[in-house]
Amino acid sequence: MEKRTRGMLMLKRKELSFAEMTTLAIMDVYICRSFGVLLLVLEIQ
Repeated sequence: MEKRTRGMLMLKRKELSFAEMTTLAIMDVYICRSFGVLLLVLEIQ
């Protein structure tokens, strides 16, 4: 029973993450860009 409920929770989580996948990807891209800019600024200084 525990394994079954755990599987259902995982499926629900996967559905949620799949729905939020695009927003997370966009956020990751922005974070990577901001880190790149910070690294460039540090290198210039």
